[in-house]
Amino acid sequence: MASTILVNTINTQSGTTITVPAGKTLAITDAGALTVGGTPITTGSTNIQRKTADYTIVSGDITAKSHLVITANASAATRTITLPANGTSGLATCMISIMADASATSTYKLQVLDSSSTEIWTGYEKSDFVTLIETNNAWVVLDHKETLFEQRYLTAQQGVGGSGFNKMAASTSKVSIGNMWDATNNRLVIQFKCFLDVLINISTTRSNEPSATAGVKIGAIGSLTTMFETTATSSDGRVSGPAPYSNRHAVDTAGHVAEPWLKNVDSDQTVTWYSGTSATQFAMSVTRRY
Repeated sequence: MASTILVNTINTQSGTTITVPAGKTLAITDAGALTVGGTPITTGSTNIQRKTADYTIVSGDITAKSHLVITANASAATRTITLPANGTSGLATCMISIMADASATSTYKLQVLDSSSTEIWTGYEKSDFVTLIETNNAWVVLDHKETLFEQRYLTAQQGVGGSGFNKMAASTSKVSIGNMWDATNNRLVIQFKCFLDVLINISTTRSNEPSATAGVKIGAIGSLTTMFETTATSSDGRVSGPAPYSNRHAVDTAGHVAEPWLKNVDSDQTVTWYSGTSATQFAMSVTRRY
């Protein structure tokens, strides 16, 4: 025969632990009626949503949840997911993840903004994602993945005079993800603090004694820093190369740019770099840092 116990407070006769014996179940009839520290605990602690329009996360999406997952994409337009204001009810116990369920097209992007419309994260490719929590009235990124990649090749043959160090001329895209390339000025525009990986492969019209190396410049527009240049040149420099360039750089400022450069280490001859999809080419990829 079932019985009912009417109490307002449960306490222990001794010790500090109240135990539900093995084989027994503590059943809570109403959803959200069990609370921890004043926060309701409900079944289905992960809330998964899919958005096809811009969306602002509200308290009802996160209250009594431990994880909110929103999938969206920028395949037809730029898509914006806006985070709730700091201190919104439910944030204290809920992680938030936003993931791209399809790749962006054209110049579109999937972006996450805070309640003041400040960009927190931007993604492009399918499965790019960010996971955040609010702590101390600020957003903290727990994990993230964003695909930002540019691969191009020299459009037309380019000659560099004796001992010259020249920026690579106009190039043609092979793969472009992230809308980073400034075609007018032949340079990569860096969108945020990051690690930048650069790989430049070169090929010259001279089958022997090519005297060709590659380098790169990175920095603020108008005052770029030469990150690498083969500085020693001579009339016998033709015996050098071709030498590609590969390195990783820490870039701390959004809006800085990166440019591929070509170096002729022979002081008395012009060297011509081959163009075309399988000849002189470069790739740059960006890994965001927070």
